[in-house]
Amino acid sequence: MTDKAYIPNFPDILGEITGGARVNIGLVQVALAIRPRVIRAGRPFEAIMLVQNASDTTVDFMARVHLPDRDADGKKKRFVTKLDKLVIGLEPAQVGYLVLPISTLPDTAISADYAITMDVKMKPAGDSKPRRIRFEDGGGEVIQEHLADGMSDAIEQLTHLNWSADKVSGLRSTGLQVKFGLMSGTVGKIADLKAGWESLWTMSDLVDNALMLQKFRKQLATKVLPTLTAEKLYSTAVLSVGEKFEKAGFPLSKWERIVIAKMMSLVLIFGAPNKVQQLVAGRFNLQPYLADDANLNNLTLPHWTVEFLNLINREPRALQAPPKAIFQLCFEALLKDATELAFHRVETVLGESLGNEGEHEIYIKKFLDDYAAGELTFMDVYLPLVMGGITAADMVVLPDDNMENAVHDLREMVDARRSQFQNEDNAGLFQIIDRLMEKVLLKYGYDAKRM
Repeated sequence: MTDKAYIPNFPDILGEITGGARVNIGLVQVALAIRPRVIRAGRPFEAIMLVQNASDTTVDFMARVHLPDRDADGKKKRFVTKLDKLVIGLEPAQVGYLVLPISTLPDTAISADYAITMDVKMKPAGDSKPRRIRFEDGGGEVIQEHLADGMSDAIEQLTHLNWSADKVSGLRSTGLQVKFGLMSGTVGKIADLKAGWESLWTMSDLVDNALMLQKFRKQLATKVLPTLTAEKLYSTAVLSVGEKFEKAGFPLSKWERIVIAKMMSLVLIFGAPNKVQQLVAGRFNLQPYLADDANLNNLTLPHWTVEFLNLINREPRALQAPPKAIFQLCFEALLKDATELAFHRVETVLGESLGNEGEHEIYIKKFLDDYAAGELTFMDVYLPLVMGGITAADMVVLPDDNMENAVHDLREMVDARRSQFQNEDNAGLFQIIDRLMEKVLLKYGYDAKRM
């Protein structure tokens, strides 16, 4: 395997639940717990084994529970179970937990020193040679947004148990032991607990940008990026920007639609930049990832690319008209990219900082929250999106564009908003806008103070 070979970083579901406690036994990682945490005599409880397949192979997995032979007073058969073992077919990389109900008799002696052992046996289901695909100490971060419906709640409930990684070994088997105490029971309804297996995560739940990029690399290079040009993007971009921002509570003027559309289009154009654009495209340049031997470890893709890859994975017809699909179905992701790029461009043109990266992230999150809530304000729209679009006006050029006329229109756009919105609270913002306009006007030979 070369240094560039990509290894998927599967989320460490088991570690998320147990806080890192685990035992590696053969091809699987396991932890053991008792539910509920407080056990009372005469009432049933559950032995729960959390299982995480660390291989790329289906595994025949068997767990058998061993109960205390005697209670604290020496009485036999005070702990009983109808089913003492479960056998499951564990899919590659799958995570789940098996449950074995246990009952205690009402006269079982109270003690804090009981223990249950669960032995584990396994073997690969097929003839293929298993390959380890999880590190012995876990895997990647668990991202809540990537979990299937209901899984976040299931995982949250399991995290409240006391998980054991106390390994025990015998002549013929290896397993885990969990210690527990038994308290006196009270009269009440006894729950009907059932043995079974609950899956928490499978390979189909994997959200891995590198794998998605590998899957659709050819389509991205041949069917998507060639369509992301100024001419092919412009009309769709302007129309979508106008409609989306009006719904978000801030109807745009003609030139505000144009510059925001150009700012968003520039992000897409940077996906396959020309030689001049390569110098400023930064992380939005996708070309380094399109070669067959590209290094996809530690991959950071633009938000629109991640969204679009998942879109075409669900709906391949989106490849028939990428600009339309992106602006209709990936708009918010592209908007986030455009806002990030706009901050960088404004700072570059002004030659001054508008905050550090962390402050930018906080600001962009608020902007996107306001957008989603339909509560956009003048400041939301202008800093940095419209301001960045002003700097991008001559980078996304159409055949009919006349930039000398455009700079006059941009100045009129700012003056119109000044008369509408300027007050003591945003006077500083208008000063920044004016400095930016001076830079743009000087670029085309105009003195802003004489206009």
